[in-house]
Amino acid sequence: MVRNALETSGLAPQYLCLEIGESALLADAARVASRVVALRGLGVQIAFDDFGAGDSLLGGLPALPVDAIKLGRDFVKQFSSDPASPARAVLIATIAAARELGMRLIACGVEDPSQLDVLRAVGCAFAQGNAVAPATSDAVQRAGDAIG
Repeated sequence: MVRNALETSGLAPQYLCLEIGESALLADAARVASRVVALRGLGVQIAFDDFGAGDSLLGGLPALPVDAIKLGRDFVKQFSSDPASPARAVLIATIAAARELGMRLIACGVEDPSQLDVLRAVGCAFAQGNAVAPATSDAVQRAGDAIG
C-alpha cells in the first residue's frame, strides 16, 4: 500500500515519515519490526511515536530500525526544571540513547516555555507544540524541513 501511494503521488520515499505508536509495538513487536524493515527498504523514514506513554522500551531501542523517537505528550508534561526530577533523568537517558543510536528525538506536546527551556538545557534538538510554533500549515512545513 505504501509503495503504491509513493508511486501514485510521485513523492520521494525519504520525504515520508511514518509513525508507529509504542502500544502497537508492544502488542506485536515481531510483526511490526518486520514491516518496519520492509518500509525502510523502500526508503521511508520511521518514527517511534508516543514514547514514554506506556511500558517504555528504552532497553529495546537498539533493535528498532527507526529514524526518530517521538516522546509522548503525557511524558513531556512531567518535565521539570528540578535537576532531581525522575522524568528529567529519563529524558536525559533517552536523549543519550537516541543520539548514540543515530536516531532523532522529538518531544511532542511542548506547550509551556519552561518545558522548552528544559529540553534545550538537556540537549533535545527537536520539539513540537505551541511553545515552539502554533499549529498552522506554515509550522507544519517548518517542522518537516527541520526533521528532513
